[in-house]
Amino acid sequence: AYFSNFKYRIDNTLKFEPPAKIETPLGMITEWELSQPFELTSIDLERTPQQQGITDITWQKVQSDPTGLVDISRYTGRTSRVGDCGFAKTMIESDRDTVLNLKFGYSDAISIFLNGEIRFFGNSAYQSRDPSFLCILGPHDSIFLPLQPGRNELCVLLAEGFGGWGLYFQDADVRFLAQGVVC
Repeated sequence: AYFSNFKYRIDNTLKFEPPAKIETPLGMITEWELSQPFELTSIDLERTPQQQGITDITWQKVQSDPTGLVDISRYTGRTSRVGDCGFAKTMIESDRDTVLNLKFGYSDAISIFLNGEIRFFGNSAYQSRDPSFLCILGPHDSIFLPLQPGRNELCVLLAEGFGGWGLYFQDADVRFLAQGVVC
């Protein structure tokens, strides 16, 4: 490109309104603990850290962003060329035996454990489902978790191969109630 007679001036008179505050959607799980990353090939994707004998985990408490997303890359960088994985955990309190309907999104692959038992494995990596699949993180999956009275540990193993990694979980029943949906 060519430019001629180009001029500029410094103008500090522009005033912008502060951005609108983003309200966290109802039912989002916003408090998590993240482990350090591990090399993907060294971890069994179907077992919790305890079941694998991993005892040297350093847990870091994190908060989701206002949308409910936990962007793992904000807390750790890539460590392995073959892929990374890490654990995230949170506690869910229940006053009785019940079934919790969670909508969730993730990138790239996920294993979900409740109280040490595997409940779900999924892969949403780029082009993993078909050549046009773009690995867009959204509430595309659901899981129904049988909660016991008291504290229930939700542990997630998240794997990353390309393009960033993150997760979010939302109580689907709270979300529907907030939207006025009655079943």
